[in-house]
Amino acid sequence: MYGRGGMRGVNPRAMKNIMKQMGMKNEELKIKEITMKAEDGTLYTFKNPSVNQIILQGQKTFQVVGNPEISKEGNNITKGVDIPEEDIELVAKQTGADKDHVIEILKTVKGNPAEAIMKIMSEDS
Repeated sequence: MYGRGGMRGVNPRAMKNIMKQMGMKNEELKIKEITMKAEDGTLYTFKNPSVNQIILQGQKTFQVVGNPEISKEGNNITKGVDIPEEDIELVAKQTGADKDHVIEILKTVKGNPAEAIMKIMSEDS
């Protein structure tokens, strides 16, 4: 059926019908920016990418097409985490740790004071 030319010559309308029969849905999404972080800390940022969402048997797959900006994540573990001064003071008071250490720990726990206190207290053990 496909021969040497792959799926050339398949009518797009027929393809849509085949996909519909298989329960497959394809939708183009309007996305302004996507950032993906690899295990090694490399960031891939796509500005105005072409994104298709494909749904088959309840499973969603995303296809991203574009030219990413590639960079390494800095030392700031959780960029964009706003840590209120009162949280820093609370954790410092409860644990006796210095503010720099408290801020570092709060960043690793995404600004959660209770988690930061438990983490600092477990360091002393």
